[in-house]
Parts: sequence; structure tokens; C-alpha cells
Amino acid sequence: MQMENDQHVEKKKTPPLAGSLTLGLLAAVLLIAGAPLWGWMQFGGNVPFLVLWVPVVIPLLTIAVVGLRPQSVWRAILCGVAFSLPAGLACLFLPDWYAPQFNAFAPEIRRLGWITLVLSPVVMAIAATMRQSASVENALPENKA
Repeated sequence: MQMENDQHVEKKKTPPLAGSLTLGLLAAVLLIAGAPLWGWMQFGGNVPFLVLWVPVVIPLLTIAVVGLRPQSVWRAILCGVAFSLPAGLACLFLPDWYAPQFNAFAPEIRRLGWITLVLSPVVMAIAATMRQSASVENALPENKA
């Protein structure tokens, strides 16, 4: 016997703040775990920390912006802060954790930490603003001549 009232099952969506924090923690873990590998790369000559930072932070930030889609600007800023705190703090404290090996590169690594702390909320806010303006434009009635 089949039930007559089919219940609509809705997929549970990850809250943007929790997803953003999870991606930020993943970025922090990957930066910390990849730091020794980046240190070994220094044997071949000076390799900027961007070689590790760009493939870790930029794709995860892109996933956060595109996949999580916080709707309001304030929520987007909070999501950006939730992403940037673990990743940015990992960059800020990384030279202290690997002190002898990374002393020469500490300013560059810390600079990228500050860039992460500032860039993530700004990018998330810009994306939310663009999303809001696109939804407003789509809601406007078309002018018929």
C-alpha cells in the first residue's frame, strides 16, 4: 500500500559558516603538513612560500565562495572570517613552529597570513554583493515596449 501524501524530502545543506570553518581548518592542516615539503624544496634554491600557499588557499577559498553561497553580505563576511582565521593563523605561527628552518622566510609567510586574513572576508563579501545584485536584476520586470 502506497501512502497518498508523499512527503518532500529536503536535502540537508551545510550551513555556510560551518562549511567555511571546515574549509579553513582543512587549509590550515594542509599548510602545516605541506610546510616540511616546502622546506625540502629550499635545497634546490629559494622557493617562495606562494608555491605552497596558492594551491592550498586559493582553491579552498574558491570552493567556499562558489559552493557555500552565503546570501547576505554580513553572513558572507562572517564566513570569510571563519575561513581565514585557521588558515591565516597557521601562516602567522608557522615560522614559530618550524623556527630554525623558516627564520629567513618568516616575513613572507606572515605576510601571506595577513593577506589570507584580509582577502577571504573581502572576496566573500564581494561575491555576496554580486549575488544580491544579480537576484535583484532578475526580480525586476522587463520593460516591454
